[in-house]
Amino acid sequence: MPDATPGGDSPKDRERKLKRVVQDSLDFRGRVQAVCSSVKSVNALAKEAGVSEGTIRKWAAGDSEPSRDRLLAFARAAGVDPYWLLDGTGSMRPPGGAGEAVSSWIQGASPMDLNEYAPIPRVDVMAAAGDAVLLPTEEIVDFLLFKKSWLRRELGIDPQRAVVVQAKGDSMKPSIRDGDLLLVEVLQERANDDGIYVINVGGRVMVKRLQFLLDGSIKVVSDNAAYEPQVVKGDKGDGFWVVGRVVWSGSRL
Repeated sequence: MPDATPGGDSPKDRERKLKRVVQDSLDFRGRVQAVCSSVKSVNALAKEAGVSEGTIRKWAAGDSEPSRDRLLAFARAAGVDPYWLLDGTGSMRPPGGAGEAVSSWIQGASPMDLNEYAPIPRVDVMAAAGDAVLLPTEEIVDFLLFKKSWLRRELGIDPQRAVVVQAKGDSMKPSIRDGDLLLVEVLQERANDDGIYVINVGGRVMVKRLQFLLDGSIKVVSDNAAYEPQVVKGDKGDGFWVVGRVVWSGSRL
């Protein structure tokens, strides 16, 4: 990776070399090499970026990688898109110019890896009232993305067993308000821990707080004191079915 193109190279030669390097730029190291091959002086580029030439050469050799701030400074100095430099997204020289791409980077976050996220289906709970276990795909209205690691680490649930439903009514105020989105873990086994659940009662889907009593019966409680609590014999009795546990809620301020 020379600091400057040999004196005998014509502009077309330099262009061909650059294209050859870009074709091999399938990783960060290759993209740094492509940037270095596109400038007259790596030393000058390093000074503009506020790093040493040795640091850039380490990036190009794959011996180290820059921090977010250094990557941004390097992209700005080289006039390239920081998104492209990071993971190959888009083009090396963005149509709107590197300045616009850098501003977009600063204002937003780096491109997310969709493999790290789980598309959780949001289902129409009213349309699905007749099915208390896995709601049919034709009743899915859209999907919400949740980070898989967050679902497992913070909520302790399997993303493949999760759905999102929308709360209706005021029976669970103030814990849950009308229109809130609820992330629900669809249960594979009978529930036995107190908490807030989605239940199916005779074909009607509700969100209630459940208390599991010592005699095997279940106390169904609304957080709104205007609604009287009820007691049922147990899960899957009296047309009563515990669909899933509410593990997270989101609402408008």
